[in-house]
Amino acid sequence: MKRKLSVILLALFIVIQLLPLQVNASTVSKELKVSSELTQWVLDEPTNTLYAISETGKSLIFINAATMSIEKDVTLNGRPTDIIKDNGKLYIALDNINQIVIVDMASRAITETIHTSSSPYRIAKDGDKIYYTELSGIGDIYEYNLTTNTAQAIPVDSSSASDLEINTKDHILYIGETSSGSDMTYYSTVYNKVIGKTNYDGGYGFPYPARCIIFDGSNVYYAGRDFKPDDPTKFNGDFGNTENLIYANKGLVYTNKSIYNKDTHIKLGDYGLNIDLVQASDNTLYIYSKDNGIIKRFSNSYNIINSSNVISLISGKPADPIPNTKQSTQINSSISTLQMKSKLIKWVLNEPMNTLYGISKEDKALFFINAETLNLEKSLTFTCSPTDIIEDGGNLYITLNDINEIVIVDMAKRAITGRLHTSSDPYRIEKDGDKIYYVECRSWFSVYEYNLTTNTDKKISVGNIHKPEDLEINKKDHILYIGEAGSSGSHIVYYSTSDNKVISKTNYNEGGGFYGAVGNVVFDGSNVYYAGRDFKLDDPTRFNGDFGNTENVIYANKGLVYTNKSIYNKDTHVKLGDYGLNVDLVQASDTTLYTYSKDNGIIKRFNNNYNMINSSNVISLISGKPADIIPTTKKSTQINSGKSVLQIKSKLTQWVLNEQTNTLYGISKDDKALFFINTQTLNLEKSLTFTCGPTDIIEDGGNLYIALDDANQIAIVDMTKREITKILHTSSDPFRIVKDGNYIFYTERDQWCDIYAYNLITNIDEEIFQNDFFEPDLAINTKDHILYIGESGLGVSNMTYVSIAGQGVISKTNYDPALGFQYPERSIIFDGETVYYAGSGFNKQDAARVLGNYDKKNIIFARYGSAYTKTNIYDSKSYSLIENTGSNRNLIEISDNLAMYYYSEADNSIYANWTYATSIPTNGWSYFQRKWYFFNNKTMVVNDWRQDSSKRWFYLGTDGAMVSNVWRQDSSKHWFYLDSDGAMITNSWKKDLSKRWFYLGSDGAMASNTWKLYNGKWYYLKANGEMATGWIFNDGAWYYLYPSGEMALNTTIDGYRLNGNGAWIR
Repeated sequence: MKRKLSVILLALFIVIQLLPLQVNASTVSKELKVSSELTQWVLDEPTNTLYAISETGKSLIFINAATMSIEKDVTLNGRPTDIIKDNGKLYIALDNINQIVIVDMASRAITETIHTSSSPYRIAKDGDKIYYTELSGIGDIYEYNLTTNTAQAIPVDSSSASDLEINTKDHILYIGETSSGSDMTYYSTVYNKVIGKTNYDGGYGFPYPARCIIFDGSNVYYAGRDFKPDDPTKFNGDFGNTENLIYANKGLVYTNKSIYNKDTHIKLGDYGLNIDLVQASDNTLYIYSKDNGIIKRFSNSYNIINSSNVISLISGKPADPIPNTKQSTQINSSISTLQMKSKLIKWVLNEPMNTLYGISKEDKALFFINAETLNLEKSLTFTCSPTDIIEDGGNLYITLNDINEIVIVDMAKRAITGRLHTSSDPYRIEKDGDKIYYVECRSWFSVYEYNLTTNTDKKISVGNIHKPEDLEINKKDHILYIGEAGSSGSHIVYYSTSDNKVISKTNYNEGGGFYGAVGNVVFDGSNVYYAGRDFKLDDPTRFNGDFGNTENVIYANKGLVYTNKSIYNKDTHVKLGDYGLNVDLVQASDTTLYTYSKDNGIIKRFNNNYNMINSSNVISLISGKPADIIPTTKKSTQINSGKSVLQIKSKLTQWVLNEQTNTLYGISKDDKALFFINTQTLNLEKSLTFTCGPTDIIEDGGNLYIALDDANQIAIVDMTKREITKILHTSSDPFRIVKDGNYIFYTERDQWCDIYAYNLITNIDEEIFQNDFFEPDLAINTKDHILYIGESGLGVSNMTYVSIAGQGVISKTNYDPALGFQYPERSIIFDGETVYYAGSGFNKQDAARVLGNYDKKNIIFARYGSAYTKTNIYDSKSYSLIENTGSNRNLIEISDNLAMYYYSEADNSIYANWTYATSIPTNGWSYFQRKWYFFNNKTMVVNDWRQDSSKRWFYLGTDGAMVSNVWRQDSSKHWFYLDSDGAMITNSWKKDLSKRWFYLGSDGAMASNTWKLYNGKWYYLKANGEMATGWIFNDGAWYYLYPSGEMALNTTIDGYRLNGNGAWIR
């Protein structure tokens, strides 16, 4: 008998093993695969049934919750979109046919059909009333009376694609929108009126929440948060507010991805796949995923499902626990590290408590880290994410901006001791006495003042400010610093907390603000740091300099400034070195430095037991990468007898040559430096650094004028003393500068720029052109007092000539025709005779007169009859190519003795070529680049006459080159003509381009107002020197001159008789 029973049991076991696990009608399976996609469901524990609807299958499915089998499948006439249960009945919305069907749960049959006036997409029921809303768009909410079978719209504002949920105990209907700025409305079904509405984000609402509201009897869940059941303006916290909250029960909250503890709001773990529907009883959990079409049943027979067992029950992935304690790692005697899984966003150091307090937004946590051992000693969690932390008077103040709350943590007790409820979301905070100031987390924000005595807050008037990023407080002077971020023109605002008014605001870039500023504000007791600069603590219109203004200043202490990449000397603004990785947080005491990087999650503690941390030791302390030192001196290298090279690491921006001091003065914007280079040895003899990058340099009257445009300054450097002797403060940024007498003219850096005139006598500047020129460069003609303004960067760029003497605009280019030059470089050169712009040469008096072009290549230097581009040399008069240099030359200078200096950015080297100088005689003529020059005691003669060995006269022009084919007027107003070989014409006739004839006498001077006997014939030269023709009146008599200029004698012309002297006989 026993053997027979064993055989039967074995056969039964084999059959069970062969049956598929996932079947539609299984009695033992914990899974059920359904063929139709489920839309919604409800669980009824008394009947042990899951009632599910399928929108695509147009069906109601009855699932045995114990056996996970489908017991019945009812086809519906329309598309079911929602299902609720009440008093033994199911109510199913068929929105496409405007019906709600009622199903008796006991008989499992449709017992009644309600016809609605509109499509019931979502439904909720309270007593004898059903509330419904439509599928899409902005629509009304309807109330259907089951007693009268009538429907009407309820008195609430139209809402966008809403979901509904009901609180049958307090008779409140919850209406939740789902759009870009969504709100949830609380509506009393007893009093038929709205009793409240969410005010999230200053009333802007939640961005695109899921179409789902849940009420679990104690809280309302919407937009990833849990609200008070009777107050939509208050919620407890969030549950990963980027997730879709789909169910809540028995102290657990379920989203589409994860499961959370309801009270702590801490994530317990993930399902491992996306879940769409959840239902649960005390010890059984049901989940459904549209991705695989499977319903899973998890049963815990011996315990209620709770936070401690739910993740293991579903074989999910547990969330990383928030650690309470953790030991640091000792690297050596000076360095300790603490690896953090939580990503820190802010921290503060309190030296008396010997503790670092750090907050994590992602993990909603506060960490207490021993500053001596770097061990994590404790953590506290919050119901939503903290965004800022400050410490004052033994307390920490931590913002929970999403729930409009500031929590107070006692630093000694390490416990929450108070909660401040704010009118809006406190994203960043600062404290001054009994007032807390906070800003919201959105664009065009408001600033609030929270009074700790009255526990009330109010908006303060700070003007129209864009997205906030940070606040800082000056408690001594009671100034609140408010820093914008992210906009194209960000500012920092100074607000007096004692006078309750704005003191001032930055005026950078003519009030346009800082481009894309990160927004961090740091105050170290003496300076305010914002947008990579350090501002005066009481004047936001003045700052000292920059600290790599593309970097983000995150901390300043003890003469050091820390950015996210580097460390700088506070006073000199010189970079000391890099960390070697991106650093997000820094704190420091006198001898200890703490850094944290989100990239690796490591906090590092660097301890310098014996010395204060300062500029000389901080980089070695952190084993960082030292910055390249700006050299003070450096020897050049001789390539050959005629050429030397000076290699420098700094990239030069501009330079000037002064022959009296035998010095090249070069500036580097990147390294904020000025270099003094001896032109005779090419040795670097000295360097000066500035607080920000110089953008232009000129020399005049023994001084250098150096534009520090970012700081709105012009530094004056004495060329003899080689030191800064004065700083000029300008109204706007002096990107390019020129000087004429007592005026410095400057233009701004970016796009449509103003032109300013700075008066060196009054130290006041004034705007002479407003937004008239696009990214211009400047040049000056100090002899004729003409300011040349050349635009760049546009397809319709032009050059304008302006009279400094007060005549205004005197000329403008009219190229192509009057459309302008296409995208010329930002460069304009004047060599004393010709203006070079957009690859062309222009008359110095008339911008409309183009003298010629140099293959449309930008001229960077012109002197001694030659014009230079980066790669070519041209004859400046004939515009013909002389030479292709075969190398790129970014800066060029040529001395009077024809030594050439050029800088190549490709190898950051300066070259001196003395080849030409060695062949120049002490006295006499020299031929250089197709031009003749004359030297006297090895000094080039300019603007003067010289004779050659044949006693012929020649004229040397402004550039020293011998002129030819040109008229020249001397100081006595006499005109001379220099022939094609340069020699002055004498005793000869000269015809000009207009085919007019002139006579040059024995001294070369042009004859005028006189008779000239030439080859036995008389000619008359008029007042302008031109040979006369036709009738003339001279010395009381009329004469006639033939077209050849010859005077007529003894003849009759036009009926008039002329005598032997040519005079008309009356």
